[in-house]
Amino acid sequence: MTGREVPAEVSALGPFVSAGVLGVVETQVVTTFARAVAPRPLPPDALLAMALAVRGPLHGHVCVDLATVAGSVVPHDEPAPSDTGTGSAVDPDDRSDEGTVDDLALIAAPPDGAGAGDDGPGGDVGGPASPAVADLPWPEPTRWVEELLSTPLARARGDGPGAEREPLVVDGSSVYLDRLWQDEVLVASDLRARAGVDLPRDEAAEAALDRLFPSAPEGPDTQRLAATAALRHQLAVIAGGPGTGKTRTVARLLAVLVGSRVGSGEAPLEIALAAPTGKAAARLSEAVAAEVAGAGLDAAVADHLAGLQAVTVHRLLGYRAGGASFRHDAANRLTADVVVVDEVSMVSLPLMARLLEAVRPEARLVLVGDPSQLASVEAGAVLGDVVGRRGGRAPAAVAANVVTLDRVFRFGAGPAIASLAEAVDRGAADAVVSLPRHGPGAPGAR
Repeated sequence: MTGREVPAEVSALGPFVSAGVLGVVETQVVTTFARAVAPRPLPPDALLAMALAVRGPLHGHVCVDLATVAGSVVPHDEPAPSDTGTGSAVDPDDRSDEGTVDDLALIAAPPDGAGAGDDGPGGDVGGPASPAVADLPWPEPTRWVEELLSTPLARARGDGPGAEREPLVVDGSSVYLDRLWQDEVLVASDLRARAGVDLPRDEAAEAALDRLFPSAPEGPDTQRLAATAALRHQLAVIAGGPGTGKTRTVARLLAVLVGSRVGSGEAPLEIALAAPTGKAAARLSEAVAAEVAGAGLDAAVADHLAGLQAVTVHRLLGYRAGGASFRHDAANRLTADVVVVDEVSMVSLPLMARLLEAVRPEARLVLVGDPSQLASVEAGAVLGDVVGRRGGRAPAAVAANVVTLDRVFRFGAGPAIASLAEAVDRGAADAVVSLPRHGPGAPGAR
């Protein structure tokens, strides 16, 4: 919006618009609210806080941290106008697999606890702010928060919404759009609740796992550990990079679950496979079918699994064209006994909230993906926060439910490409530069 006229009601945003920090979407949203409360003027700093909270989801963040934003925000080209956190019903079958990341708070701490446990959301990826941005008239953070809470724009975390629900929620120095705050509370509460449910031990099923995951001389089989976690818990998160055997683990886990029903007289197990995009769903279907074909399974089990077809998460939930809603929700839950979602790194916070609302509390939920891969095009990076990015640990509330597969089978032993990928993920610039020249198999390698 640089060079365009800023409406008089939000003239205080002018310097931030000129510096490229704020754009058309943020300015229009704040102007609408400023006019809605007229003739009562809103403090300029409160308008700025609201604009930054609107800006966050446009760039993949679920909130803005007023204590750090002045030193971390980076001017951006204006993103294409999109929903600021409520667009989870946009069918992404043909979308590009691109996006940005942010932190999901509240997994470790309940919504009414002290502190959200956020590791600094709201700052932009890209390093410190530019000199032009640093010189903007940034308010002092403590006073900024107090001034925002004195307006009808915001309420503090833990305060119930007013008669007219406030558009912003303040948690410490972090400011959320109300809709994203509600989704974050829902996702964190649901994941903690599911993680706390331990299922009865099934010795026959665990013996079947022993047959499908024979012990190897290399040490503990993390695929076997992941399948065991999914067998023993209502929630399981299977993470790992490319070639670590995530699909193999899922397919063999499903074989064990289906096999436990065969010949028992119980109804066949209803399994739902889903992924964020049409291409990812097709890859999941093909990969499971290939694993089933080569696993030497009982014919009845193989036939059951061969008939599974993955769909997009939107299709699984019953996306209603033309409306921001789904057929399956908290009032009309999915009937599936087991729900497996692949490529969860691409699932946004709003979409994860809608998924968790629709999955029956007693159903088994398996989330699969690589937190270092493609992120959602919308706000939030749920998988990264559950697993712990860049070597971080999973929150204690879900740690027993998370298994990260760490052995790469796709490239063979000691591959340079695997070492390079690991160095990129760690942000080790020197290693990234030296590995192609001196890594395993490269000219000059020792």
